[in-house]
Formats: sequence, structure tokens, C-alpha cells
Amino acid sequence: YCGTKGKVENCQVAVYGAYSTGKYYGLADCSLFVPNIWVENKKSCDKVGIPQENRVYKSKPKLALEMIKRQVALGNKIDFVGGDGLYGNDYSLMDGLDELGLTGVLDVHEDQYVFLKEPAIAIPDKQAGKGRTATRYKTSAQATEVRALRKQLEENNFNFEEITIRQGTKGAVKSKVALINVFTWDGHSSNSKQRQLLIRISTTDSGNQEIKYALCNANAEQYTIAQIAQMQAQRYFVERSFQECKTDIGMSEYQVRGWKAWHHHMAMCMMAQAYVLAEKKEHQQEMPLLSAYDI
Repeated sequence: YCGTKGKVENCQVAVYGAYSTGKYYGLADCSLFVPNIWVENKKSCDKVGIPQENRVYKSKPKLALEMIKRQVALGNKIDFVGGDGLYGNDYSLMDGLDELGLTGVLDVHEDQYVFLKEPAIAIPDKQAGKGRTATRYKTSAQATEVRALRKQLEENNFNFEEITIRQGTKGAVKSKVALINVFTWDGHSSNSKQRQLLIRISTTDSGNQEIKYALCNANAEQYTIAQIAQMQAQRYFVERSFQECKTDIGMSEYQVRGWKAWHHHMAMCMMAQAYVLAEKKEHQQEMPLLSAYDI
């Protein structure tokens, strides 16, 4: 699936890691996604030079978790991890962040289910004379879609808190925000996980309403609602990293089909962006609006 074209297409898809702090940002890592159809095709793998150790299928969230572990092993500081709905709806990445002791604020899709109370999860007892013995965990608790929960809050006149997210080019960027304690369950393990659900409602420049949902694994008293909202909103600068790399650095302007060539091109782009970032920082006092295009 190619997000740029919005359909299944002949293309290359990768998982990227970016660092951002305030208005400064830059790509720092990447992993090429190798689908099963490639892993199972030795001839194609040989032709493009995929190393043997990479000829194994790994989901995008798994590649992301490996990337985070790689950054931790390098000694790079991570205050929190953000990601879009693909990563938030996959429970494995947040579970991995729990194990690493890292805070995650991962977006989820509007149809993500959550529980408002901790669900009782168990393997049902076998009923005499009726079918096989159950082996899968089940719960009788009722889950709610996050979009339905938001509507319930609005109908009950819930007091959404207005938060200043950051300073934009047209003044302060503000959002109405709610933070609700919820539980998530992956459908097959014996325990649910307690999370905080962030609901963020913003008004775009065109006057339309933009609604974001995100799950956070931090303890309830660890961060303020404003801090969690600002963490979620920091993904804006990750998108700016891609915009800068593609528009000014030439990230998408390549015609290669080899494993090594693709990684060389991405490494060169990241090095170029690192140089741009260093120039922005060095001249931030006299030229605070210095852009990649200027440089």
C-alpha cells in the first residue's frame, strides 16, 4: 500500500524515525519494509541484494520498535515516542515501550475500541456436552469506539480544556482537549492494559474540525493534560521532516531498485538534513526563520 498514491502500487515503503524538539527536527533512522511476497521469493531477493538476515518478514510496528531499541543502544536520549494510527492501533509497539520504560503517545484510528472499566478476562468454562473446551480468552465487558466516546462526552457537556499547543505562523495553535483513563485489550492475552486516551479537537485554517485520538502509557499523574497534548502535536514536526527531505533535499528523487543503493540514498539525505539542522541552530539568533530552502 502506497500512502502517497492511496492505493496498492509498485513502490518502496519504509519506516522512518525522526527526532524533534520544539521547532527543530530531522530524520535519524529508517528501515525498508520487506513484504512476505518478497521474503518468499529468493530470486527477487538475490537480484536486489537483500542480505540474508533481512529476508524475514517484520511488520512496520516491529521495525519501529527495533529502531527505537537501536537508538537507545546508541545512547540517544528519548523523552517520549510518537507515531500515527498504524502504530497506535498495533498493541505490540506500546507494549514494547512499556518494557523499555519509555513513554508513548501513539495516535489511534477513530474506530479503536477501549474499555472505560478494567474488563474481566478469562477462558470460559466448558459446558457439559457442548462443543470443545475453550482455549481463547474472552470478556463480557462492553468496549466503546473512541469516536463514540467523544460523542458521548460532547452530548453530556463534558468540559474540554483549551490548550495552547504551540506558536504557529498565524499565532497560537490551540485545541480543545480531553484526557480519559481507559483500558485496552489485544483480544488474545490474559490481561488488559491501562492507558490514557487523549481526544484533541482543533479548527483548521479553513474552518473545518480536525479530531485526533491518541493513547498514552504514562501514569495518570506523570504528565499534565497540556504536556500530553503537546507530545501528540509534536508529530507535526515529523511531517515537516518528510516535507523538507522530499522538497529541498531530494529524498524521493531516486531511481534505484537495489537494497544497498536505497539505503545509501536515504543515508545521504539524512546527512544533508543534519547539516541543514546544524545551520539552523548555529544561526537561530540572527536568522530565526532560516529554512532548508534558504540554505
